[in-house]
Amino acid sequence: MKLSNLRLVTWLLGIIPTWSFAAQSDPFEAIARPLMELSVVLIANLIFFVCLLGFVIINANKVNRRLKVAERNIDIDPLTQILNRRGLNSSLDKYKQTQGFYFVVDIDDFKKINDTYGHNIGDEVILHVASVLQAQVREEDLVARYGGEEFIVYLPSTSRETATQAANRLVDATRNKQISSSDGNNIPITISLGGFEKSESELDFDSIFSNADKQLYMAKSSGKNKAMIQFAINESNAPLIA
Repeated sequence: MKLSNLRLVTWLLGIIPTWSFAAQSDPFEAIARPLMELSVVLIANLIFFVCLLGFVIINANKVNRRLKVAERNIDIDPLTQILNRRGLNSSLDKYKQTQGFYFVVDIDDFKKINDTYGHNIGDEVILHVASVLQAQVREEDLVARYGGEEFIVYLPSTSRETATQAANRLVDATRNKQISSSDGNNIPITISLGGFEKSESELDFDSIFSNADKQLYMAKSSGKNKAMIQFAINESNAPLIA
């Protein structure tokens, strides 16, 4: 007899008596016991995989929330917590075929404020102006910090009368709400504003910004602390605040 066959016979002789004894004593137990053991293993594995799946889902949700926060932060100015230039450009996309008014706002003599009172006060002035601008516009309007001491305000679907009133209100509100320096002195804060009316057919916001910026330059050149808006083509410039 070959060695392999001998091993097989030896194995059978060792297992058959045990099986026969178990079968004679309790045939059901001989079948049920391995099934129960298999069920325990399957249930344990199922619990493990359910826990693993839950862990993956929870962490995926955390990552997703962090990504959304990070994406939002890309569009938000860290100092003022309003839209930055990137956020503004993204938000303006939905208004390409909408009439509206585009305001460029600049804090008057900001460099002098920084040089006189320091950059911390300069940051407070920027925060102050951002807060005033937000408080004076409608919910659907856009307010963004474009860079440094310059802001953009966009009023979609706005009449000329409403835009004129809004520009006046922004300049007046900024002038009327001052902040104090560390030594208790009031710091005069004013803004100049240049506006341009966007027609429904005007799709180039870079061109609109350029036209509004020209009005801002005129407001600065004529004494600051005022607003100037250019309405539709062939309309004269309209100084709003003397």
